[in-house]
Amino acid sequence: MDFVAFLNALPTEQRLAMAYAGSRQRSVLLGFFALDARLAGIVRSASAPLLGQIQLAWWRDQLALPAELRPRGEPLLALLEAWRGEETSLAALVDGWELL
Repeated sequence: MDFVAFLNALPTEQRLAMAYAGSRQRSVLLGFFALDARLAGIVRSASAPLLGQIQLAWWRDQLALPAELRPRGEPLLALLEAWRGEETSLAALVDGWELL
């Protein structure tokens, strides 16, 4: 999945926000929106709370790893490269979704 595919998957309101974002902020904002959507999907589709927690824990673990050690097969992790050094903020997003 490339930048355009992630962008097209966003709701209209978030695409509008992306249109008004500066060029340097677009990849950061897109990464945030895409991760938020992925985490929402995990919470929404988990058939049991424990299964959702396991998936959320995987994301938290990946964000705790140095970028060089993260799996290369997950396009969203590649998109989150723009957050290098700020992954603790994204881990807080995971924590928030876990509360739900």
